[in-house]
Amino acid sequence: MQRKPNPGQLTLRIVLEKPPAGVDFGVQSGSGSVYETVQQHRSAGDDLTFDVNVDVRAGSDGAGPDFAGPFVQGPKGQRFVYIDIGTYAGQADSCWSRRLKIPLNNITLEMTRRPGILKTRIPGTGKDGGPSCGTSKAFSWHRDGSREPGPAIGAKSLIDGDEPTLSRLKTNNCFATIFPWRRRQIYHRPQPLLQRLGKPGAKSCRRWARPV
Repeated sequence: MQRKPNPGQLTLRIVLEKPPAGVDFGVQSGSGSVYETVQQHRSAGDDLTFDVNVDVRAGSDGAGPDFAGPFVQGPKGQRFVYIDIGTYAGQADSCWSRRLKIPLNNITLEMTRRPGILKTRIPGTGKDGGPSCGTSKAFSWHRDGSREPGPAIGAKSLIDGDEPTLSRLKTNNCFATIFPWRRRQIYHRPQPLLQRLGKPGAKSCRRWARPV
């Protein structure tokens, strides 16, 4: 666990979900042939957590933040953090020699200005059953302690009458459809929707769009 960040620093919390047991993982500090792996953990099959402090700078083009520090890799606009795996993490007898790249270019300036730890969850096991490696793509950042983003639910699943989806979305006689690209939660009047689904009517709901 790292020390508390200084002003101008941001703590990134990377949770590696259920990586293969018996393999060492750690965060890479430095680059090229001159580097060390810190926060080494040997997986027992449970989630592994790494806290990394990075320096935050204003981007010169004003489009977003830039990052620096011993744990930050890559050129400007393509910054990332490396998770070293197996022999790269110092486990000499491991059959794995891999690295997992955690991109930082989807962290917005607004995210860096909010207090708290910025967290992401990354699948720890790849399709081949070994440790995940290469560039991680299926993830997002959010403030630790906030509601973690779930799978997007489109209007089509409602119209098709997906019962589990309808059950999850029913709130105060309303049905909610999540549109992540608009970051808004839309409440529909259920009466017409239920008629289209061939279901009994329900009381009309007059709650409309509001920010999530």
